[in-house]
Amino acid sequence: MALLTDRQRRWLNALLVLGTAAVGAVVLRDLAEIFFGFGDIILVFFLAWLLAFILSPIVNLLDRGLPRLPRVVAVVIVYAFLLAVVTFAVVLFANALYTSTRDFLASIPTLSTRLPEILAPWQGRLDSLGLGQVDLVRQANVFLANLSSYGTQAIGPLQQLAVASLGTLGNVLILLILSLYMVVDSERILSFLFRLV
Repeated sequence: MALLTDRQRRWLNALLVLGTAAVGAVVLRDLAEIFFGFGDIILVFFLAWLLAFILSPIVNLLDRGLPRLPRVVAVVIVYAFLLAVVTFAVVLFANALYTSTRDFLASIPTLSTRLPEILAPWQGRLDSLGLGQVDLVRQANVFLANLSSYGTQAIGPLQQLAVASLGTLGNVLILLILSLYMVVDSERILSFLFRLV
């Protein structure tokens, strides 16, 4: 068996380095695919941990302030308050959005009849600049008609969006349950992680 020359050893070393880099790149790509495949689950766990991290001081404060109160009851009180506030905010926002949309759609006929009066000063300015061929009232009526037709067309996609958001609601429910368990059993979880490390 002949020994390798110096030049052949250098080529072999370069080939080994390039082969190792290629295998490393393939392994990294596969790990990234696995990570992104479990991305939703990892995100839910991270957000649950973040929510537990944020609410844990409030639970600890309530737990220390009322020593006879079990920690589980303190956690339930904090989460119930959080859910009540979030539900109230969502209902308030949805009601305001519905009311303003309904009022705007109801005011479109009145607005279209008042358009010549509202746009008269602007039309006068355009006429004085020599742009009399632009009819603001006609353009505004076209805009309001398009707005009304787009509003009626948007109802279908909004209903589909509401149905699609049920999956998001499921993720939020899982997030809340995981976060609840993380806050209740935070000491045991931390001791398990310390033992694991």
